[in-house]
Amino acid sequence: MVPEEAVRQRSYQIWLHEGCPDGSSLDHWCRARAELEIEHWALSQTTGERWHFVLPRLAISPPPQRVVSRRVPRNTPLRASP
Repeated sequence: MVPEEAVRQRSYQIWLHEGCPDGSSLDHWCRARAELEIEHWALSQTTGERWHFVLPRLAISPPPQRVVSRRVPRNTPLRASP
């Protein structure tokens, strides 16, 4: 089975190669999947090995932090900015 990310990348390359047409995304997706499955099959027939997809690990950003300001007592006069 071909990973979805590999199909997505190949589909995007097909879309670029065809001049970025609108309304052909399903055709590009199916064509990309078929091409990758054929390549996978051909590789397994010639080498006898199975294809192993290794996708890059994406950097995970730290979770957002909630910042809460301190309360100002009710009777405190507000200062004007200089």
